[in-house]
Amino acid sequence: MDSFRVVPIPQAVADRIRETRKDGHGNTGIEPTRADAPRGFPCRVCLEEAKVGEEVLLFSYSPFERPVPYRSVGPVFVHARSCAPYGPRASVPELMRSRLISLRAYDSRDRMVECDVVDGAALEAMVARFFANPEVACIHAHNARAGCFVCRIERTAGKA
Repeated sequence: MDSFRVVPIPQAVADRIRETRKDGHGNTGIEPTRADAPRGFPCRVCLEEAKVGEEVLLFSYSPFERPVPYRSVGPVFVHARSCAPYGPRASVPELMRSRLISLRAYDSRDRMVECDVVDGAALEAMVARFFANPEVACIHAHNARAGCFVCRIERTAGKA
């Protein structure tokens, strides 16, 4: 499917956290945590699992840049050291393939239009279903069990 692209949290957000050790949501003095399992520490910049022994930073993040009724703030990890950002590209990151994913589709006014839960292995079909609705401007993907934001999914330019 080539009508979407997966967009991680902005590198600038992670760089600010790495530099200031505060997230703008009241958390200050953010200290690194060492990944102690092969899963459970997914970086929201490179969209890869942190390897055992790698340091990550846990902080609060909202995918909305302005106050809107659906705005939520939740925990996310990023590598403590700079990493290469994912894409944006029209492929689903492996870390999403093995998780239950909650998709929330929003219109251009950031109002929720549709939402559902999908096994990550079948994510493309639900993304296609949501984007078949012309009102859908973007989709936010969250880990369904923990509720943490994973990434934004956007239409590819020129697609309707």
